[in-house]
Amino acid sequence: MARAAYERWLNVHRLTGLFVVIAVVHGAIVDPVLRQSVLLRVVFVIVGVVGAVAYGYREVFARYVIPIYDYTVAEVRRPTRTTLEVTLRPVEQQLTFVPGQFVFLALGGSDGWQRHPFSVSSSPSDPHLELTIKASGDYTRDLYDQLRPGIPAKLAGPFGGFDYRQGGPNQTDRSNGRSSSSTRSPALRTRSISTRSAPSRTDTRRSASIWSAPTPTEP
Repeated sequence: MARAAYERWLNVHRLTGLFVVIAVVHGAIVDPVLRQSVLLRVVFVIVGVVGAVAYGYREVFARYVIPIYDYTVAEVRRPTRTTLEVTLRPVEQQLTFVPGQFVFLALGGSDGWQRHPFSVSSSPSDPHLELTIKASGDYTRDLYDQLRPGIPAKLAGPFGGFDYRQGGPNQTDRSNGRSSSSTRSPALRTRSISTRSAPSRTDTRRSASIWSAPTPTEP
């Protein structure tokens, strides 16, 4: 039931772009305000075209551009009653990422191949990729109860950016208690980045990490 509900929501959500395209075309044709201002009409059309192109890219062409990596669940750990740590072993090519990025994970099985985003909690220098998942919804609770080693997995990504070298002199990392990966990535980023390019001795940037949780017992 949870899978059916999620799939229905996802399919409806993907159709919203069509309504935006229809609204842009409708506005460009019949809106009297746009007819009175050439500048406003041009801006409206440009914004609408950019949105339509972005929607078309995401729904039609992204699947041919975004790399997909085959992995296998190598190890599953449950450090708390609501936290799942998953170690994934690459089948062939390994996904490369920067600490703080996330991936879309799809697991095989009878109810498999749903795509869900999760932050990567391992270092780029590690041979395996690790995800730390908070069992807070129907899908993640099912993963906590049912996930076992040996299940095939597909990863899409990586997405997002979290590189301290692109930040200012004083940086703050804010994380919440949904999973420990949000706090592990900042801690791992300096170590993993330094394996590829040693930081300059003149680098005086300072960073503070702030982690919050809804309850005092949140893992």
